[in-house]
Amino acid sequence: MATDAVRQTAEQRARHRVGQKLGLALHWLVYLAVNVGLVVAAGGFAGSGWRLAGWGLGLAVHTAYVLSDLLGDLGRVRERLVQRELDREPGR
Repeated sequence: MATDAVRQTAEQRARHRVGQKLGLALHWLVYLAVNVGLVVAAGGFAGSGWRLAGWGLGLAVHTAYVLSDLLGDLGRVRERLVQRELDREPGR
């Protein structure tokens, strides 16, 4: 019974991470499509800098948030690897 609860929690976490990654990919896709369209429609980058920078800042924050979550996962993996090495030490 406990393993079912652990598995469900692990599945929920996995679905959350996948949702974050897909959301970030969609954010990048929309950012690129809209801004390329606006630059083309304007005939160049004139006047596009503030829009690109403003939305780009939001996109940078979104990217940092998703990457920090992924790096947190790497930290947990690192701790498991360290524990595995400690368990292999003689006398333990």
